[in-house]
Amino acid sequence: MYPFCIGLSWERNRRLEECKNTGARNRKIDLLVGEPSAAGDADLDKVRLCLEKKPVITAHRNLYARFDDLNEALQVLHRARSEAVLVATVIVGVARRVLNVPDKVKPLYRRKRTEFDGSVLPRLSSGDQSLWDEFESAISVNRPDDPSNTVKKFRQLPTR
Repeated sequence: MYPFCIGLSWERNRRLEECKNTGARNRKIDLLVGEPSAAGDADLDKVRLCLEKKPVITAHRNLYARFDDLNEALQVLHRARSEAVLVATVIVGVARRVLNVPDKVKPLYRRKRTEFDGSVLPRLSSGDQSLWDEFESAISVNRPDDPSNTVKKFRQLPTR
């Protein structure tokens, strides 16, 4: 029987399922690695490793939600198996201005996904500066102290 890995699709491991932590927002865990239950399903009591990523790029005001998600994942994991390891990557945006494509541009194309994929995505990849003018309302502004405040908050998480 193969160990379960949730979040990655491996050819030899077909016993994948979604696992959600029990936080208020029911966020999915990015990756769990451990031994399966007798039925072959994920078993939190047998988790060895949990990987999480938390980007805080454009909306530093959401750092508390990202912090809570990560803290809750840690609490759920350690309640199930105290020796399990949580590895987290927190990506902190330091730009003063960010073209917020996921939250502000992409929703404009909700019913026009093909147009978004064909006319916006290639321009993003090429660094097309005219996007800043075309989607001026999608520019998010970060305050100068946002990145350092975000890092300070995440440093409050327990470490081993």
